[in-house]
Amino acid sequence: MHADPRNSASPLLPCLTIHLGSTKTTTAEDGAHAVLIGRPVTALKQWLAEPGSPPDRSSASSTNGATSTGGR
Repeated sequence: MHADPRNSASPLLPCLTIHLGSTKTTTAEDGAHAVLIGRPVTALKQWLAEPGSPPDRSSASSTNGATSTGGR
């Protein structure tokens, strides 16, 4: 996704899709996901890179059933 969608020469923003799963008290529709764009992606990646942060769960579900894919 471009910072300015009308200008294909504008810089690309980082994107990340988080697949949502169900928790003990809720359910999620099949294929439900959230898309993060820009600063939230950068902040999440920085947090995950810090020592002591949760392990990379891009290939396995977390305790609440969310997984992440993609990104730049």
